[in-house]
Amino acid sequence: MTLTENAIVTSGRYEQFVLLEGKRYVHIIKPKTGYPVTGICSVTVLGASAEMANGFSTSIMVLDKETGLNLIEQFSGLSCIIVTDTGEVVSSKNMKSGNRSKSI
Repeated sequence: MTLTENAIVTSGRYEQFVLLEGKRYVHIIKPKTGYPVTGICSVTVLGASAEMANGFSTSIMVLDKETGLNLIEQFSGLSCIIVTDTGEVVSSKNMKSGNRSKSI
C-alpha cells in the first residue's frame, strides 16, 4: 500500500495482554464496564493524520462492529478494517478493496 499524505494505524488486543488463571486480559478497557474489550480483535483506520486515525481505531475497539462502522462512515476522509474475535474481516463502505466482509 502506498500512502501519500495519509496515515494508517492499527489498534488491537492480540499483542499486549496478560493471562491470569487462564483468562486473557488486554490493555484496551471499555469505559462503560471497566473491563477489557471483547468482540473485536483489531481495527485498522486509514485517514489524513496518525493522531486522528489512532483516536478512531481505539474508539472503535470499545464499540461493537456495527456501531464502529456507522461511526467511521460518517467521516468521508476515514476508512477502516475491523477483525472480530471470530475471524470475520469487515471494511467500511469507503475502503477501496473488493468484498466488504469475509472470514479468515
